Amino acid sequence: MTRLSRFAKADKLIPTITLVVYYGIKPWDASLDLHGMLAISDQMKEYQPMMLNYKMNLLEVAKIENLDSYGDDLKRVFGFVKYQEDKEALKRFIEENQALFESVPRETCETIEVMADAKEIREYMEKEKKEEVNVCKALQGIREDGRVEGEVRKVIQQVYKKVQKNQDCETIAAAVEENTDFVQSIIDAIGSDVDGYSEDEVYRKIS
Repeated sequence: MTRLSRFAKADKLIPTITLVVYYGIKPWDASLDLHGMLAISDQMKEYQPMMLNYKMNLLEVAKIENLDSYGDDLKRVFGFVKYQEDKEALKRFIEENQALFESVPRETCETIEVMADAKEIREYMEKEKKEEVNVCKALQGIREDGRVEGEVRKVIQQVYKKVQKNQDCETIAAAVEENTDFVQSIIDAIGSDVDGYSEDEVYRKIS
């Protein structure tokens, strides 16, 4: 008897599970199955039940409620992705899991940096050429109000340039899209000696 293939009647396939991990901030709004991606004409509607459909298993990271159900590396990465738009929540998450973030594999940090756009971690890794990264130290620049040091310094630089042009607080606040209280605190820290301006000193005063 000639066999048309090497697959015998007693042979079995090994099952696989395909999982799509979505790490975007905006809610997933695309199709969740193959049929939703097909352009099925009115003439073909009656044949739709005969078309095989494949459902997609979607993991939407931003909607994960219990991060503790994942292993250490996934918990680290998913936590950063989940809270990437809320610096205060991110800071709280790291503080609650301090032991988990004191020694993080470099590869995991690289994944976090890409998926969550964690620039402060990238900057820290460029300085510290170690295989294990202390994320707690890397993120010491996150202020109490949830701002990252780099973001604050950028605003300081913008405000300083406009103070040099003798612009008032409200005009500056509108231009840099910040609230007037925050801008005024920077102006006060710069003081009247504009020529003697020091970015480090201004940052220290408002921190």
